[in-house]
Amino acid sequence: MLYIVHLITLNNYKKVVVKGGSNLRIELLKSFKLSLKVI
Repeated sequence: MLYIVHLITLNNYKKVVVKGGSNLRIELLKSFKLSLKVI
């Protein structure tokens, strides 16, 4: 379960970096909170 969540977070991170990442920290926090909900 944790492994899947980690992959999802990595994918979100990559998407944000590709976008340009001006609001990188906010997006990472969102994906982190989502992954916590999944667990």
